[in-house]
Amino acid sequence: SIEGALRESYEEANITPEDIEVVGSYREDHGPWAYTTVFAFEKPGHTVEPKANDDESMEICWVPIDDVPNRKLLTAMKTDWPRFAARLDELACAGHR
Repeated sequence: SIEGALRESYEEANITPEDIEVVGSYREDHGPWAYTTVFAFEKPGHTVEPKANDDESMEICWVPIDDVPNRKLLTAMKTDWPRFAARLDELACAGHR
């Protein structure tokens, strides 16, 4: 759920819901399990500076979109990256940035 994603982003990365605008989501179904990624952009006039806020996050940092597939990702995210990136591009082209 979007509420769960917002809660987790605050608990794990110190990203407050007041600083971001949720613009869409992407669900990847792997048969017996699935995950949903919620996309959000920084609101104009706000600054989002994520930081590891708990033991679940070792490091959090901004990276250029083109660099994401070169990072150490979960296997499912690495596999799904082309579809994920296409959805992100759709949202950006829709005027959300």
